[in-house]
Amino acid sequence: MKKIVRLTESDLARIVKRVINERQYLMEGVPNTTLQADGNIVVQSRTICLGNDFIKASVVLSNTGAEDAYLKTRPSLRHGDGSDAALNGMVFVTDFSVTVKGKPSVGQADGQNQFKIPKGSKATLNIVIATRASRIEGDYQNAMKTAEAQTSVKQRQEMTNNASANRKLMYDKMKNLKPAVLTLRYNGQPIQIPVNFGGFMVDRNTACDTEIVLPKGF
Repeated sequence: MKKIVRLTESDLARIVKRVINERQYLMEGVPNTTLQADGNIVVQSRTICLGNDFIKASVVLSNTGAEDAYLKTRPSLRHGDGSDAALNGMVFVTDFSVTVKGKPSVGQADGQNQFKIPKGSKATLNIVIATRASRIEGDYQNAMKTAEAQTSVKQRQEMTNNASANRKLMYDKMKNLKPAVLTLRYNGQPIQIPVNFGGFMVDRNTACDTEIVLPKGF
């Protein structure tokens, strides 16, 4: 004897939500997919402009597992021990892509186009790193305006000195920028890749680079 089950609109919504969550769980729990970097990312020392500059870097990734790996979200940079949030806003990743033999490698995962590293294969992770030295001058100008608004000569002088000291400190941090970590996620799993910076010298007379946009293939 057949049984008739009546579903309400809320029942249907709950079922659809559960199916979506289970699909995401399956993608994030692929145990046979393992990515590893074949080396560190190296960004050579260079002179940058006072505005926004762009640098392309890359690293080879190997998929040693038995399943394809998919990258959906943009990688992020963490500088030093991660405690200096100011550098995170001045040196950061703006774009990324995955290429195999020089062409974008794309596949479907969770119903979306995503970059793919085929199982048992090597692929190149390309990233664009932006530098925003203009933030140093912007913070300095804001601090100076606040200092000039003070009625106390002593307080105004102290705030002016602090503004100048902070500006020099941030320029020194850009110049001495060394270790960082690039974090990306594939199939919901994280991988961290060391980044070795050579430091950046800020020159007011240097022209800014044109923004780099990597081919996506979709």
